[in-house]
Amino acid sequence: MASLKLLSCLLMIFCFDWSTCDVELRPVDPYVISTFTVPATTTLNHFAISEDKSIFVAGVDVLYRLSQGMEVMSEMNISSDVPNINKVLAIVPDPVNKLITCGSGLEQKCQLRNLTDLVPEGELLSLSVASGSKTTVGLVVDHSSPATSGIQTALYAAQSVTLEQKIKQPPVSVTCLITEANQECTGDVYRRTRASRTSGLPLNFVVKYAAVYSYSGYTYFLASQIGDTGANNPIVPKLSRICQNETDEDLSGFTEITLECTSRAFDNISYNIAQSAHMFDGKLYAVLAENGPGDITSFNPTNRSALCVYNMDQLIAEFDAAIRNCSCEDAMQDRSSNNWLNEAVCKLQTIDCGSLSAVADVLPCTTAVTEIFLLSRYPERRSDLAAIPGEFIFYEDEDSFTSVFITSVSQQELPLVGFIGTSGGHLLKVRIDGSATVLYEQLELSHSVLSDIQISDDGEYITILTEKQLLKLSVANCSQYLTCDECIKPGTGLGDPYCGWCTLEARCTRYRECTGSNDTDRWLSYDEDTCVQIMTVEPASLLVDAGQQMVNFSLSHLPVLTESNYSCHFGDFTSSASVIPNNSLRCVSPPSDKIPAIPANENSIAVELSISTSNFDVKFVTSDFYFFDCSRISSCIDCVTLWDCDWCIDDLECTYSRTSPCFNISSSNPDANATCPQLSPSATLYVPANVGMEIQVNASNLNLTDTLFNREYECIVTDEDGLNPFITNASLVPWMSPDTFNVTCGNIQYTYPEDLREKNTTLKLRWKGEGIFLDGTVQVTLYKCGVDTPDCSRCLSNITTPPELDCNWCDGPDPPSCVYMTQCGSGGITDTCETTPIIQTVSPSSGPIEGGTLVEINGTDLGLMFGDIDMITLAGIRCDHSNYSELYAVGESVTCKAGSSGGVMTGSVGVRVGDSSSEGDMFSYNDPRITKVFPIIGPISGGTIMNITGTNLDTGRNIRVLLDNMDCTINSMSSDAISCTNMPPSEGDNTSSVMVLFDDNPRMAQEEFTFHPDPTVSTINPKKAIKSGGNQIQVRGTGFDLVKRPQIQFTVGDTEKATGPCVTVTAEEMNCRSPNLNSTRRKRADEAATEVNVGFIMDGVTDLLTWSADVGVTLELVADPEYREYPNGIDYDTNLKRLELNGTNLNLVDYRSGDVFVYIGSENCTNVAINTPTVLTCLPPSERPPVGDIYGGNTEGGLPFVIVQHGDLEFNIGYIRYIVTQDITLYIVLPAVAVLLLILLVMLLFMWHIRRQKASKISDLELQVREIQDSVSGNLKSLFATLQTTAEDFDAVLDQMKAIPLLGRRQYLLNMLFLGLHTKPPTEPSETSENPDLKTAMEKFSTNLLSKKNFLEVLIRSLDQSSNIGFMDKVNIASLLSVCLLQDGKQELLTTVIIGLMREQIEDCDSKAQKCRILFSRSETVLEKLISNWVTVFQYRYLENHAAKPLHHLFHAIKYVCEMGPIDAVTGKSQFSINDQQMLETQIVFNELVLTCMDNVSGEKNTISALDLNTITQVKQRIISFRCRNIAFSGQPDPYVYDLMWRTGKGGQLILRDDDDLPGNTENEWRKLNTMADFNVTSELANFELIERQANPNATMTIRQDSQEGTSEANGRNKTYEAVASRHTSFNPAAFPAGTRPWHLVRDLEDDDDKHTKPKEIKEVVLPFLPATRNYIQKYVDSFFEAVLADQSDDVSPAIQYLFQFFDREADKQERPDYAKAWKDNVLTLRYWTTILASPQYALDLGIHSYTSACLRTLVQVVKDTCAGRSKPNKTDFSPSRLLYSSVIPGYISKLANFYLHVRDMGRVTSEDMAAECQQVEQDFAGSFDLLGTQYELFKMLETYKDMLKDALEADDVCQEADMAAKLQAVSDELSGDYMDITE
Repeated sequence: MASLKLLSCLLMIFCFDWSTCDVELRPVDPYVISTFTVPATTTLNHFAISEDKSIFVAGVDVLYRLSQGMEVMSEMNISSDVPNINKVLAIVPDPVNKLITCGSGLEQKCQLRNLTDLVPEGELLSLSVASGSKTTVGLVVDHSSPATSGIQTALYAAQSVTLEQKIKQPPVSVTCLITEANQECTGDVYRRTRASRTSGLPLNFVVKYAAVYSYSGYTYFLASQIGDTGANNPIVPKLSRICQNETDEDLSGFTEITLECTSRAFDNISYNIAQSAHMFDGKLYAVLAENGPGDITSFNPTNRSALCVYNMDQLIAEFDAAIRNCSCEDAMQDRSSNNWLNEAVCKLQTIDCGSLSAVADVLPCTTAVTEIFLLSRYPERRSDLAAIPGEFIFYEDEDSFTSVFITSVSQQELPLVGFIGTSGGHLLKVRIDGSATVLYEQLELSHSVLSDIQISDDGEYITILTEKQLLKLSVANCSQYLTCDECIKPGTGLGDPYCGWCTLEARCTRYRECTGSNDTDRWLSYDEDTCVQIMTVEPASLLVDAGQQMVNFSLSHLPVLTESNYSCHFGDFTSSASVIPNNSLRCVSPPSDKIPAIPANENSIAVELSISTSNFDVKFVTSDFYFFDCSRISSCIDCVTLWDCDWCIDDLECTYSRTSPCFNISSSNPDANATCPQLSPSATLYVPANVGMEIQVNASNLNLTDTLFNREYECIVTDEDGLNPFITNASLVPWMSPDTFNVTCGNIQYTYPEDLREKNTTLKLRWKGEGIFLDGTVQVTLYKCGVDTPDCSRCLSNITTPPELDCNWCDGPDPPSCVYMTQCGSGGITDTCETTPIIQTVSPSSGPIEGGTLVEINGTDLGLMFGDIDMITLAGIRCDHSNYSELYAVGESVTCKAGSSGGVMTGSVGVRVGDSSSEGDMFSYNDPRITKVFPIIGPISGGTIMNITGTNLDTGRNIRVLLDNMDCTINSMSSDAISCTNMPPSEGDNTSSVMVLFDDNPRMAQEEFTFHPDPTVSTINPKKAIKSGGNQIQVRGTGFDLVKRPQIQFTVGDTEKATGPCVTVTAEEMNCRSPNLNSTRRKRADEAATEVNVGFIMDGVTDLLTWSADVGVTLELVADPEYREYPNGIDYDTNLKRLELNGTNLNLVDYRSGDVFVYIGSENCTNVAINTPTVLTCLPPSERPPVGDIYGGNTEGGLPFVIVQHGDLEFNIGYIRYIVTQDITLYIVLPAVAVLLLILLVMLLFMWHIRRQKASKISDLELQVREIQDSVSGNLKSLFATLQTTAEDFDAVLDQMKAIPLLGRRQYLLNMLFLGLHTKPPTEPSETSENPDLKTAMEKFSTNLLSKKNFLEVLIRSLDQSSNIGFMDKVNIASLLSVCLLQDGKQELLTTVIIGLMREQIEDCDSKAQKCRILFSRSETVLEKLISNWVTVFQYRYLENHAAKPLHHLFHAIKYVCEMGPIDAVTGKSQFSINDQQMLETQIVFNELVLTCMDNVSGEKNTISALDLNTITQVKQRIISFRCRNIAFSGQPDPYVYDLMWRTGKGGQLILRDDDDLPGNTENEWRKLNTMADFNVTSELANFELIERQANPNATMTIRQDSQEGTSEANGRNKTYEAVASRHTSFNPAAFPAGTRPWHLVRDLEDDDDKHTKPKEIKEVVLPFLPATRNYIQKYVDSFFEAVLADQSDDVSPAIQYLFQFFDREADKQERPDYAKAWKDNVLTLRYWTTILASPQYALDLGIHSYTSACLRTLVQVVKDTCAGRSKPNKTDFSPSRLLYSSVIPGYISKLANFYLHVRDMGRVTSEDMAAECQQVEQDFAGSFDLLGTQYELFKMLETYKDMLKDALEADDVCQEADMAAKLQAVSDELSGDYMDITE
């Protein structure tokens, strides 16, 4: 909140230091009086307090009544079909005494509720509030003068309006609550503005109401709305009002004025989104937010907020002016009426307003003079006038203000205090003092603060509401400030105005809490400049043995005492104090014996001086008072400057008072310190070590007396610690002036042992024999020339060896060295260096061939200066050193940049210095190569350790690894590998190239590194761990495969942390080993459990470090298990099978496989089970293991040794003996068991008899079927034999079918995903899709939302959880979403989302078997439909390659065999069928016909079989089917476009139709369809031809159809696929006269009065047709099942494998493999394949026939029975059709099980495999639909539920952080204009 503090400081003219303006964020706990907290799933909205101090709190779907202490007294669920967000919560006073609740649920109505139990007792019928999240403000007002309005108490309400959701009624209304007769209002007593009386609100009108208040007979509403209803007008703050005495029904006096809140003195930002407001003391305090970027006509508040103040007197004057200007003025420019309310108008009556007293009486309260006399309606401040500015007093740019409350502090003349809540969960406290507003405190409330704040009657506490809590807080916490400076912050103005410093009590208090606070010196308020303190002390110090003295103190604040006295305290000594003028006290100092002793080596002691009063045992002010002893001072200057002492020159001592004569230097002399004898200041002296030398310094004031002048002196040279002194006599010679002397210290060798170039020492001068030093010192530096100068260059260089040291290079006779000039001896001193340079090291020793490497060459004699270096070469290549003089070290090192070599080479390094040159170490030019980078994926937060392998990777000096432009921090490096840790990518980059720079020369890796969304953790299980660690914790989430070394972290308290390793199982699962916390927490095993926070270390992902705290989940740390030891060994009886071991705390954690191991010797004890806290059992090896334990130890006992490893704990149990015993009890038990078995057998026989009786009905039916088959008549047997023969004919027909009519991918998806849905994806772009705004909006929709996993999850969850969305909309949205993601290349994202949500549902089923099994079995939710769509998309390729052909053959086999017998054209029932419900109920005798048909196109004659009982249309269909056998059904013509012409002989011809009126075909209302038999057609005279349908049949023949293709095109292909596939091909009901009932083979007497006259048919007669038909099609059925349940094929879709793997894992976790089988059935076999089987036209271009559909339904039931694992139906649902397949279903059941096992054994499909499969399917379906149009259709459907979605997005932490609700709104705003529907 830097800007907030800065503004506060700027407004305080006395705050000059910004640090004094820092305001610490404090915890709220010390202020809390009481709190009420709701569960995390509940959100609060409003609260109200009744006269008896009961508190009413309303949240979403819930209502509470609390006591004063915030205990729940009543609670009521107020949920409805939509989330019920409370908008208005208010209390109606006596005599009504009810609670008003208005919310977005319950049809947006307002209820009147009982104040005790909250039960509804009425409703405000005419008032509806805003829906969704739109705001409504409401206020219950008691009118001061009810006479004119007739209302004593009313509810004033105003509801917001958005573009998306227009309201049902006018925004502003007044509802009567209590009449002027003090009775509850009844009926519809209601007033409102006219916004919806005619045409409603303007289309582009938006308004957001923020506050309502009552003032001086008016009710005011603060809102933000568009400034004008014209286009592109920005949002502005407006204030509107209604007169509380308004009598006009339409509230015609409703008036608006425009406000302004602008920071003109700072950044000139306008704050125009009103957030909240509070009226106090005639001023309106409003908090407003800046409207964000984007559409200026929408509400998009930012975190920049301000507090502005408006004077109500000024605002009232502006309102009055607006009303009079609109009602009375004649000039048009002076008149303005509201531009958004209907029928707003000025100057309705042409009169002089001042001429009528009636007008003067009502203005400006209203504009309705009488019921029919209206001056104007809805005035507004003139538009040509500027907005009314507020006083800008406070702002914040990092947190949005959401509430404000202003009050005054109770003590006299102190400023106002403001409480401001923020969306970030802070409560700001500001002091408002005139034009200055200062933030003095801020509290952390954790949750967003809402607008409701109230203060108690006594002003001592406030009640404030957040989204999750209601808090009662003290207005101040003065006791937290322990010092005066903390309390009032003197001189800054930043103190708490409620608090002050109670001086005499030395504590921070409220005004009333301080005794005598009316005395301004007793209670110091925030605006004091100083705290109470001692200003002056006289005398300032005392001699320690001076005795008692009077001491005077002056204080900054000295309260007047009337009944008590002051006391002074000098340490433990107390004396009374007397008050003297000028805020001063006088006290007596303590006697000498009461003063503490002065410590050794000190000359004074400080004693605490404090003051108290007799009333309070408190020392309210303290200071230090010094007692001194002059005799302890040995320095003249200290003597005369520290205390009131004198220096005696002759005696060399410090005294206070002398009786003997002494030449003193007095402390009273202002120049006393300059008069003392002392060494004169001097520059540092350099003295060579080990050389005899004199040192000369200067001194002054040595001749003040003869005695002093004649004294002897000596020099002392010591090191910095005062050790190893060198002492010499000193001689003095006058110098320069009479009081200045030259001091010469005697000749001596100064030495030091350290091998240092220089050593600092100090020279002092003292009086010889006295041990007293003169003041002042001189710094002396001793040095050795030979240190750090190993060569001539460094010895003679002025850079390394300054000339003043007089060091020289000595050539001999000893080895050459650098020495002081007098130490060379007989050797010669060299002035110049002529030695050869020597190269010792080269770093680095290699560089890239491009050059650019900085090479540092180290050695000796590398020049006296940089200019001495002539040339450097590396392997013969020149190395440029000219630009690196700053890196040159004289004689020691030189740096150069390597040149380019042009290739790989190695050679020596050469340096030439002057005329000398030298070669040394080798340097290599290398060409580094990168061979591999691993890993290549990681989290977007970075932190992934990357390994780069290659050759010569350590080449050069500066090696950097870059991912695009971001460094990867190198951890280790060698010639063949680099390890580095990457950082997060730059914004927007997900894939980064990997590059290594070798001295800025790049080498690119072939691989790229991809950043994926950070891993997330959803659950951990179990939520317990033992203290010593080691138990497995299963972690679920996403992205675990991104991290190579994940760890789990336990945190106890604030500091204790421990980590354990994790092993990644899949991307969604990992197993972690709990860490050991016993090392840091030494607790006994039986101690109470401890809660620990769980975090995860996942590379650079920091969000998961605090996972437990963030999601509110903790892990319980339980006591360690303890196992009993068996010192005498364990006797294991092999007859008992399992071994039992005892202990304690064994099952406090739900253990997983791998947590506990039991070893017997070197072998495992298997099947470990811990079912009780005290017993572990396991299954030992059958044979005794070898002697000893698993480590080869414990062999002494000669037996196997048992060890238990429980987590990280290991327990030595003891030796085990295997014992084999004969159990004699068997001889007793076996006879008893035999008797029991006999009894059980009798019972079973009895039960079997009962069950057999119950199943007799099914058995009888089975027997009946068999008997009927055995007794079939001869002609039927002949028929069945014919069927078997025709099967061979059908195989020939199949061979003639050239292609399988598989639908294209687009039509396949339309059928499977959208059939029956109202909104389908467009297949081609439309003109509207070219609109740039639409494109931009959909790009945002896709990029910002549809591409985000969290958005999709929240979207799906919220839609499925809503009860207000019909299932058709849900599945429509799911299908559109599926297509959007498929077409946009996001199938992998969809897969991840679906898997995650499926896992959630599995975990939520709570292991309830039935609930778990039926998961994913329906398609009525978004998720279920998405799963179905997902399978549909991935199965197309398998359908195309494997299942389409057997499905096609099966369909035509059914069609073929059904058409072998009669088919009723009206009922669709057939004689041949496998569905007993769709069979003809009686045997129909028929004859086969052979027709000869002329093909109009080819001229050929075709022979076609038909039946004499076929209708004319059935015959036409047979002809068309034969001729178009290689044309898909959608391309075949409709039979109704043709007539069937029968050529009866020479020139004879007759057109046949179903509806021809033949004799005997009509009986009453019954009309029989004509058949071939009715026309006496025989095979001998059966020449037919299809001709174009005739208008007048058998009158005039038209030209024959020349082109079958043309007819097909005209009548088939131009229609939609759905229309063609569903057309009726049996007969045309419209062709029959009205009132007739057509029939074909059997009259349908259903619902007919004569149905009882229908002859009773014996259905058993036709039962043999069932097995006959089944036998005919069985091989095709088997072929289809073989394709669907391919238990031998490896062509199963990888997506299905991946899905099945997921089901297997989830079922294994619950140890219920039957769940996996059920889920596989539900998503694939029972959903996809049954859909395809029941409606093959969804996948194949086939016609629909009721008789084929009936047979397919029977086969669907076979599939269901197969999945259910039952071969026979239950007694309640048996039928002949169900029994028909009972013999083959067991084989199918086995095949299904084998299929699932086969898929499981096919191998794991990795995430990478699934990603590749997703990419392939995206390519397969690319371009099937218009992506932009589909996205738009999806968005339009979601727009309907936008408010719900925004609420859900705001409730999700991740989506809220990503601001997804605002992004959704932004897309909506982009599409706010009118767009054409772009669907096809």
